Amino acid sequence: MKVCKECGESLSLDSFHRDLTYKDGVKSKCKDCVNAQSRAYTKSPEGKESRREIRERYKEKNSHKLRAKSILNNAVRDGIIERPGTCTSCGSDQMIEAHHADYDLPLDVLWLCRPCHNLEHRSVK
Repeated sequence: MKVCKECGESLSLDSFHRDLTYKDGVKSKCKDCVNAQSRAYTKSPEGKESRREIRERYKEKNSHKLRAKSILNNAVRDGIIERPGTCTSCGSDQMIEAHHADYDLPLDVLWLCRPCHNLEHRSVK
């Protein structure tokens, strides 16, 4: 049991986010209080401006990725490329996504389920 620094309630450790920098391994505010603060910040003018700036920086830094994604989505929409129903790696039919090995070739993609797509990105880095 731990007392939340924000609301003062005594809660189980499962009610707090993990943080190994703290002595007991969890944050001092409960998940509900942290989430409420996060929602309030996101709705505030400062939070909205911050999110807008983050989106703009992402667009500038990743314009080649966004361009490739747009070209591929348009090709799928127009019937130029057909999205397969199964993952080319494991054969799963759950949440098939396109993986670009080279963003300069926007129509050259591997169709992977989300777990295989995540593995592919981890192996590339």
